[in-house]
Amino acid sequence: TYEAALEAGAGDQQILASVSNNLAVLATIRGDLDEAVVQYESCLEMYEALGDEKGLAGTYQNLGMTYSDQGDWSAAMDCYERGFEIAQKLENLLIMANIHLSMAEVMLEMGNTMMVPMCCARALDIYRKMGNRSGEADTYRLLGRTFTLRKDWSTAAGLFQDSIHMNEDLGNPLGLAEAYRDLGKMQTAQGHSQDARTAFSEALSGFQKLGSQADAAEVERLLAELEAS
Repeated sequence: TYEAALEAGAGDQQILASVSNNLAVLATIRGDLDEAVVQYESCLEMYEALGDEKGLAGTYQNLGMTYSDQGDWSAAMDCYERGFEIAQKLENLLIMANIHLSMAEVMLEMGNTMMVPMCCARALDIYRKMGNRSGEADTYRLLGRTFTLRKDWSTAAGLFQDSIHMNEDLGNPLGLAEAYRDLGKMQTAQGHSQDARTAFSEALSGFQKLGSQADAAEVERLLAELEAS
């Protein structure tokens, strides 16, 4: 249990930081974002004390994603900028790519689609050089959302399908569920209710199998809105 790990690692800040990170992940899955913030901030304090810059960079990214989920775009971007600066200093390409993508998502949520392709291109370049196909798939999904906002349906649909196929090949259930959810949102915007219902059902099944309560609740709401329309 985490309690046992905390007791066993009472004198080991590295273990405690790892436990706090895992508690933050679990809190995010439950949808308890306030608790996730508390745990990530605890991680930052411990990594700072340890001088663990890689831990700091990764935690700033995770904390930024949590603030993004809360709709606090300013706090999210501040975390991403801090994390990116550290990752760039360390030449940690994976964290740099992940933060490029996370920044793109915040811009998308704020309705600023102009800068999203550039951030995605930077992330995609790194993912391809690293052979990180999971990152590629997530980038295609985010670009699909961008072209959905632009009402470029055919481009968006192609990007979502690319993401779906890659996630299927990789056996990545979270990426697959996210891609189906966003495809369903696009199809809803097009007025293609039956197709959207099918996509949302796939997404809901995936999120429920993963125990991702917050994501499952969102898709259930989208399905209910579809039925009511």
